[in-house]
Amino acid sequence: MYLIDENANKAVKRETGALAKRKKVDTNDDENGAVQKVKRKNGESSKAEGSKPYVFQTRTSPKMLFNALQTLKLVQKACPEQMGFRGLLDMKLDGIPSKIGFYVVDLFNPERMEITLRNSCIMITKQLIGEMLGIRNEVLDIMDEDIEKDEGLIASWLQQFQEGKDKTTGILKGLIRKSKVADMNLKLNFIVLFTSVMGGVKGKGICDLSVLNHIDTETDLSTINWCEYVLRCLQTCKEGWNKEMSNNYFLGPFSLLTMAYADGTVYDRFNVTRIRPPLRFWTYELLKERKQKRLMQEVWAWQNCKDLIFHVVIYMEDEQNCGGYTVQRQCFEKTLDASLGMFPGNLLITNLSQQNRATLLITKAGEESTRVSYYT
Repeated sequence: MYLIDENANKAVKRETGALAKRKKVDTNDDENGAVQKVKRKNGESSKAEGSKPYVFQTRTSPKMLFNALQTLKLVQKACPEQMGFRGLLDMKLDGIPSKIGFYVVDLFNPERMEITLRNSCIMITKQLIGEMLGIRNEVLDIMDEDIEKDEGLIASWLQQFQEGKDKTTGILKGLIRKSKVADMNLKLNFIVLFTSVMGGVKGKGICDLSVLNHIDTETDLSTINWCEYVLRCLQTCKEGWNKEMSNNYFLGPFSLLTMAYADGTVYDRFNVTRIRPPLRFWTYELLKERKQKRLMQEVWAWQNCKDLIFHVVIYMEDEQNCGGYTVQRQCFEKTLDASLGMFPGNLLITNLSQQNRATLLITKAGEESTRVSYYT
């Protein structure tokens, strides 16, 4: 007899009512739409409380860059435009919902440089990075520039900060918003803010200032290929990130991966106009709306799976007696397989798949089984 997991049924009910009950939670520079935060000790596995939602956290929210851009004076806007950031000036991406962010980051494979989907993948190339972020993809890889560190330039830039205080994206955003001139400090502030938000930061959200070691007063900032920089960050962005651990922040190109996914996938229930760069269209609310509709589709798919399970229960005894492959089981397994592809990582669907396999008594090669295996 095929058993129905009562915990799975309860979880489906929770998912159905989640949209109305979910509250916004402040997670220190993370997205306001993060799922409800779960209190766990540092380093404790999220599996310890499997009934509670996982909280995806990041230090590279696009909100800081978005806020900084909103207050640029007309004369100041010429600076990022001259440095190859023209596509960012009309940026509307003011945040990314936690659920869709986790989904995309989890699917990203830095070794193959792709977002792996069910039957396809989205290849991340320098050309795609340029299209997604609206930045220059030509000429100079700034990190390859072997120049003598300009101590005077860096010392002048550091005078803006309180001594001994960490340089974070929040502080840089504040400096840009307070600035009224288009000087070298504004340019360096914008470069460091961009490389931190669209590239990556260090632990605790501290900005990586290494890019400044490759810039001096003679550097032609208009020739820098910023796509090269982002690509470098992608190669190492998942090092140290563990989705199973609490208080474990993703520090990489969060916005780029989300834009690549949103622009590179088609969702019939949420038609959008594709423009370049897509961050001129997508906002936190639009991404959240898309995720909500997808969640409702997921719940609908789960209800279909449950209905099919009940049908399989009815015919299981006949199947055991004759060893045949009933139409009901075939329909169920096709739906289950499609659900695994549509919602990879979903614990409810994964549990059902494992339960289904267990009922078939699948054996290792060379072993005998009293039940026919329908998986190869």
